[in-house]
Amino acid sequence: MSFLETKYALNGTPFKSEDLDYARLFWKVLIEHADRNWLVKPKGQLAKHWQSTSISSAVQLIDLGSMLYALSESMTSDSEYAFENKVRALLNSDGVQFEEQLTELLVGALLRKLKRQLQLDCPSFYSILEGQKPKNVDYGLHWSNDSKRVFIEVTVFHIQKLVDWEAAISHMMYQFQQAVIKSKLNRALSVTAPLVLNRRTLPPKVLRKAIQAIANSERGKHEIALGEEVLTLEWTPAVHYKEFPGANEIDPTSFGFTFGNNIEILTYAGMSMKLAWPGNAEELVNRSLRNTLDLKLKQFNIGVPYVLMIRILNERVSQKRVIDLLLLRVFSNNKYSRISAVGLLMLRFSQDTGYQTHVNFVSNPNAINKLPDDFLSTFTDSQT
Repeated sequence: MSFLETKYALNGTPFKSEDLDYARLFWKVLIEHADRNWLVKPKGQLAKHWQSTSISSAVQLIDLGSMLYALSESMTSDSEYAFENKVRALLNSDGVQFEEQLTELLVGALLRKLKRQLQLDCPSFYSILEGQKPKNVDYGLHWSNDSKRVFIEVTVFHIQKLVDWEAAISHMMYQFQQAVIKSKLNRALSVTAPLVLNRRTLPPKVLRKAIQAIANSERGKHEIALGEEVLTLEWTPAVHYKEFPGANEIDPTSFGFTFGNNIEILTYAGMSMKLAWPGNAEELVNRSLRNTLDLKLKQFNIGVPYVLMIRILNERVSQKRVIDLLLLRVFSNNKYSRISAVGLLMLRFSQDTGYQTHVNFVSNPNAINKLPDDFLSTFTDSQT
């Protein structure tokens, strides 16, 4: 069964059966044009939703389809080939690459609210070397009658050390939950882990020893040395209330509890994770951010306003922290004066609401090419 045949009950979602019917028709036509073989053998991240019977996956596909349709209606006629390429890349990508392709298309759907025709994959780098292929930027638009142009590039920003940390935590959670279920235990585990944690720094033998310690006692604390850093595990039985105590009466640090009369807790596996940021956290974020900006600037050398839209993939990286770095440490450097503004994209998804997007713009006070005065206000008004 695929998205085209599965019966979905869309009650409680933002969509109705007619939205599902239209999304199915649109996706079928879109995929047949971009990559006909994908319909026969779906692959990549999107295939997981295409082949799923869950309501959440259906909502994602319906909502994403409506945004792709809106983008296709807003682009210039010479952008059809570029649009098809972006859709093909979305269909066949996974991991961080999928997130980047998804972000590119969602930003395009947001830009349609500016009520300007969008040109996709605009040439943005002209080389004096004959025959060298020009670099492209994701979106370009004419802003005013005097043909003033604005170019917009889209990227994602992530810290690889944090990606590795999250993978190690997920592995630890799986091992912990399997051990608790197998032994029918009641445990609420709290983990405080340094950023040096990854699958290589936590050998399987060491993890098994920690899991055994958790199984052997109802409550306790176990520390694992990771070089000069320490991984700390603390556990207790889950707190039980006869009646729900109310949100205001629950300790905000308490994540593992149950409630209800005449209930015997036989098996419970709850786990909370806290990242112990290192002392050089600001430098770590700053270095990763600059690497992202430097890579994009190599693709752009035209004297027009240039906006870089960035989606932060690591939720543990504060958007406020990134804004402060841009204002205090990045834009003060003339190296980045070709960037007119950075738009920080926030993306959330819920089955109840679909995709929710919002952009916080950070203007560069030292930009060589300033954005039109009404560009940011028009975009901000379109988000309300």
